[in-house]
Amino acid sequence: MGIQPATRVIKVVDPTIDEDPIIYINNTIFQNEVTVYKDSTFTALDYATAYDKEDGDLTDDIEVTANNVDTSQVGTYSYKCYNKSNNSS
Repeated sequence: MGIQPATRVIKVVDPTIDEDPIIYINNTIFQNEVTVYKDSTFTALDYATAYDKEDGDLTDDIEVTANNVDTSQVGTYSYKCYNKSNNSS
């Protein structure tokens, strides 16, 4: 009757690795713009979702930056999102 060996699996993770969130436009990472006709109705946040590997769904944290959306003016508008570690995209 000897001692039976036991096996344990230990997962080592690096808590300092924290990736930036990803903003998806029209549900795809490959399309980075939406075309809107001048004077049309447009709600910018209806076209964007955000996801972060560590924090999950961040869609509610998306902000429209670099101009308020005004469809009577031709322009470019940007989105920004921060995760809990204050990383942004």
